[in-house]
Amino acid sequence: MSTYHLHRDERIYLYNLKILVLDRFGLMFGDDLCVDLNGIRADFEDGIYVFTKVPRGNYTLRLLYKSFEAKQRICLDRDKEITLEVPITYSLEIEVKDLIGNKLSGCRLVLSREGRKVTESENIEHLQIQRGE
Repeated sequence: MSTYHLHRDERIYLYNLKILVLDRFGLMFGDDLCVDLNGIRADFEDGIYVFTKVPRGNYTLRLLYKSFEAKQRICLDRDKEITLEVPITYSLEIEVKDLIGNKLSGCRLVLSREGRKVTESENIEHLQIQRGE
């Protein structure tokens, strides 16, 4: 009986994936988001979520923040940099009072974050805002 030896060369292509996650106002989301690729969690470096040396293929990218979850299919066939927006908002109820404690009306409220105006409203009783400090 003859014995045959087979030799097969196969290249494994490895790529990097960088993900910038922004809120609705174009501000960086921060490191309190869970970003994974088929269950492998991303590293967080200088405001960007990074996957390194990932084999070529199709993956599911998942973003998690508290009760928010988003999924996106990613075809990794080269190094990629992508930007994703997380559209999370919160309801905010505000009462504006004078120094005596009387409720004021007809006020204009401006909220800002990192030097950017986030929202401006004449209706200050019910606002929708992004997460942040």
